[in-house]
Amino acid sequence: MYINPEVKTYIEQMLAAMADAPAPTAPPTLEERRAMFDGAMERITTPARTVAEQREVQVAGPRGDIRTIVVVPRKTDEPLPVLVWFHGGGTVVLSPDAELPAITAAAVEADCIVVAPAYGLAPENPFPGPLEDAYATFTWVQESADELGGDADRVAVAGISGGGYLAAGVCLEAKRLGAKQPVHQFLTVPMIDQAGRSRSWVLYDWFAGPIGPMAADMDEKGFLYQLAFDDHRRDPRASVVLAADHSDLAPALVITCELDPLHDEGVAYVAKLRQAGVAVLHLDYDGATHAFPLMGGIADHANMVLAQLFGTMRYVFNRERWTGQ
Repeated sequence: MYINPEVKTYIEQMLAAMADAPAPTAPPTLEERRAMFDGAMERITTPARTVAEQREVQVAGPRGDIRTIVVVPRKTDEPLPVLVWFHGGGTVVLSPDAELPAITAAAVEADCIVVAPAYGLAPENPFPGPLEDAYATFTWVQESADELGGDADRVAVAGISGGGYLAAGVCLEAKRLGAKQPVHQFLTVPMIDQAGRSRSWVLYDWFAGPIGPMAADMDEKGFLYQLAFDDHRRDPRASVVLAADHSDLAPALVITCELDPLHDEGVAYVAKLRQAGVAVLHLDYDGATHAFPLMGGIADHANMVLAQLFGTMRYVFNRERWTGQ
């Protein structure tokens, strides 16, 4: 089985370090797990980019204010497109701060303002709390684009893993509520089906040992899914692939990775969107694991994936320059 050589080397080093570490006396607490994920992100990502402005604002949400990072790539009098970025972590761990390297890269490379909310995490904010915070941020951006220096007609949503679920969920929430769709949805290794157990989950069980120790945490019966969705895994607002109608959603770019337990549900969502008449560009990467696009600090190929993602964003935001329309 092919695994990206840079990722394979990193994983082997990580497993060797774990083997030399003393055995834990008790399972890690939720806060310890969150710290572990934060530390892992620091080790695998690139440095954040230099931008013209980075600030925090408070966005009113259904359960209180949502701390939100706003990144502006450059000074200009012209309105810039806006990308609403939802961080990954299964809606249980991580924060937009952990994904600042990718967020600032998106701002610079796609030449857009990026708005990234620190939505309420489960279990403190149980389902559908994270989704409702995500949708509140999206609607705030549409209403406040002018104040941000943005273009309300060029607002897109994006996310990796759990953030991909939220980006897809926001599109379905907009449809359900009769609101305006984003101009595009960018879904990278998205969590699409919290209830099923696809072939790629079974495959991941088989090779989890060789490629990484996070299998237990990502397993559908593991702590992330249980804390995030509890008994709501078949709710179509949780498992977006189960929604009754996917027509008239925003066009999508869906990125999947071959060695990702979420691979097959991402592929299934591509099929579901296409069957509903939604335009979808699907990029599938061989030899790549879950969250591979964020691993630019250890795998140059991951930066190439992000370059393709951000290049597509730039095209979507500036389509008229290519088409004359």
